[in-house]
Amino acid sequence: MKKATNITLATLAAALLASSCIKEADPYEIATEDQVTLETLIEGIPASLVQAGSAGYAKDGQAWDFALPAIHIATESMTGDVAIGGNIGYDWFAQWGTNEALGADYAVGALTWDNYYAWIMAANNVIKQIDASDFATLDATQKSYLGFAYAYRAMFYLDLVRLYEFKENNYTEAPGVLGLGVPIVLPETTEAEAKNNPRVKVDDIYDQVIFPDLDKAEELLSGFTAPDKYTISPALVYGLKARAWLERGTAKNDAEAYVSAAEYARLAINASGCTP
Repeated sequence: MKKATNITLATLAAALLASSCIKEADPYEIATEDQVTLETLIEGIPASLVQAGSAGYAKDGQAWDFALPAIHIATESMTGDVAIGGNIGYDWFAQWGTNEALGADYAVGALTWDNYYAWIMAANNVIKQIDASDFATLDATQKSYLGFAYAYRAMFYLDLVRLYEFKENNYTEAPGVLGLGVPIVLPETTEAEAKNNPRVKVDDIYDQVIFPDLDKAEELLSGFTAPDKYTISPALVYGLKARAWLERGTAKNDAEAYVSAAEYARLAINASGCTP
């Protein structure tokens, strides 16, 4: 299915972020400006991650349109870990599995692009509501909410660079985008800047957003105990750091990055009380 012309717009994380217990709060559609509190903003993020029709195509019969779980199925299909027998015409994720019709002219691109930037906006909205100039001045609730927002935003940008970075390989070439990730949108990004916001270097996304956000989340959530497995915890932050360092180590053949990945993976295991 091609896009209509008027359209404008990994396992640990999935287990911890899939929110069936958090109150459904979708401030983007049902709440007035006066009703949108910090609590509804932060609770709206996990609710939106599992929202059917999040890219706007479910109403047109596109069954792949159900937010983060659909993205996970799509990426699993691309790895070959999901095999579909028989008539693949009944497989709503066949385009990812066969690497066909995934370009900018097709609706399936909205599954990742539109979802992630809507979620980044939601995290940015929380961040700009809290004065983060001095963490010591924040109360426990503000610290946890701000820590959640930084962890979410780091995860979203980590997913985006892993999806959109072109990496050198033996079969295709794309020198024009080599080393580039995605545009960075922050709370202070103006509308004018957003309209002229090119892709930035992958290294800059890690250095300016992903690792700083995870460092802040780690500090803010230090001593925080998540009430359930659906709430962001220090263990999740450690897991995201392990994943980010592993990605950097693989991309740069960096032994020190692998050491950091192993350290944070151990912290994630210990903090969660789980076993691999």
